[in-house]
Amino acid sequence: TATSRVGCLCFSTREGKFRRVRLEYIDSGPKAQILNALFYPALTSEMPMLGLDLLSFNEGKRILIGMDYHPLSQDKRYIDTYISPLQQIKSKYPELQGEISKRIYNDFQFFSPGILFGRFEDPEVLKSRIFTAYVDILKSYLAMARGTDFSQNVTGNTKDWILERQQAYNKYNYENDPAAGIFAANFGKAWSERFMGEFLFEMPVTEERQE
Repeated sequence: TATSRVGCLCFSTREGKFRRVRLEYIDSGPKAQILNALFYPALTSEMPMLGLDLLSFNEGKRILIGMDYHPLSQDKRYIDTYISPLQQIKSKYPELQGEISKRIYNDFQFFSPGILFGRFEDPEVLKSRIFTAYVDILKSYLAMARGTDFSQNVTGNTKDWILERQQAYNKYNYENDPAAGIFAANFGKAWSERFMGEFLFEMPVTEERQE
């Protein structure tokens, strides 16, 4: 629309640790400012995906923050290996220990016990504690990637299994992500469907979203 714009980046890393990293930023002026990023590890590693969501509405009067290492498995050994660094970060930020609404997400298989989530009404919070948490999580995740042997998986899973779990994550979020309504309202339903399918979640454009 005349009052909204979106910018996107999508790339893989040269050293092969991430098969896909995507970022998008939506600028709707004071009405909405949205930043989202998602890191997909290479299929040789069962590392969790990294998801970062920062949403500000109504001139910063309503802010939603969600940051998580999206697990491919809820197996205890998997969680202990890959999610414990995030849980340590979460313990430092009581303001980001909120719970995701079950009205939006009815299946928590792709959310970890370490998820950082919060709702705020003061835009200044983004410049202080939230930005610090954002940097802590990004540094921790990239350190995990640098220290991970991409030829060894804790639970012995194969490339096919890893791809299936990443695709299951994509399908679930394509069908349930509440951002679809924001995209449709600002850019139209047809554009929203293609953007959600082709760019955000690698789904065929013929897939039907759940209403």
